[in-house]
Amino acid sequence: MKRCPSYKEGTTISQLLNEFIKTSPKKSYNKYVQTLDLFLISISRCWECPDCEYTENYEDDSSDESSVLIDEYSSMHGIEGLFSEISNGFLKYFLIRKCMTSDYERKEATKLMMALVKFCKKKDYWIGYGDAKSKSKKEKDEEIKEQIADISVLIKFNGEKIGEMLQELTDNGYWKSLEKNTISNQNKLN
Repeated sequence: MKRCPSYKEGTTISQLLNEFIKTSPKKSYNKYVQTLDLFLISISRCWECPDCEYTENYEDDSSDESSVLIDEYSSMHGIEGLFSEISNGFLKYFLIRKCMTSDYERKEATKLMMALVKFCKKKDYWIGYGDAKSKSKKEKDEEIKEQIADISVLIKFNGEKIGEMLQELTDNGYWKSLEKNTISNQNKLN
């Protein structure tokens, strides 16, 4: 198997995800596959790794661009640092900006990614920042705990409810009264 020069040994992204997908409940299998497919598309951007031939050799002569990217990128790159892509790249950016998913869809994807992080912890796969060999068990456990807390916040977030509440404030004239009070206070100071 061809590997990125910056990645020498260990588990590849595709190996990890294929192992993880085998743990999915039968009734949720399609949902797992769809979400992980979106995740792979989000990390398979050609600018992600300046060290490897993936960026130089990729040619779009396929009708299904994403499958070429997924197969080549995920099989060439390791899982180190993958958490940043899960949290910041996929959950906090890609699903919202590129896929325009609903709160429900984002929550379901977030739950799946939480399960992936916990799966990695259980299997002792390091998806955090830096070289796993240079970190103590305590440092790794602390970082995993922070990763889980970071994702947990996203499960509770309800953007649609916040939007409704802000609209209700507008409908009740709250913002106009706040603006009048601010102007009134500024006039008193002058």
